[in-house]
Amino acid sequence: MGANDIEQIVCVFRILGSPTVQNWPGFQNTPDYGKITFGHFRAQPFRRILFDGVALPIKNSNYENKGQMINFLSKHLLYDAGKRIEASSALRHEFMTMEPTPFLDYKYRRPRNH
Repeated sequence: MGANDIEQIVCVFRILGSPTVQNWPGFQNTPDYGKITFGHFRAQPFRRILFDGVALPIKNSNYENKGQMINFLSKHLLYDAGKRIEASSALRHEFMTMEPTPFLDYKYRRPRNH
């Protein structure tokens, strides 16, 4: 997490790669485009960021279906808002309905079924 706006932008670039006309059509038309120049960053595979050497606090330690988590996140973490998954589709995504439920074990209480 960045300590300020510029550091946060760099954190995003390090994960998603630098914005281009291919991954964010029209980014060069944003109000602050060109005010600051950043180096070129290559996008990192989500699998590497999430699972290589990082212990996520997933409650179900036997959670093995990481592919659905990566697929779910990759549909959200896009520069081009028009290509992001819609909320209704996200709720129906397999990651949200699969068992065992891979909820995080801290700062979150799983809702009780009524």
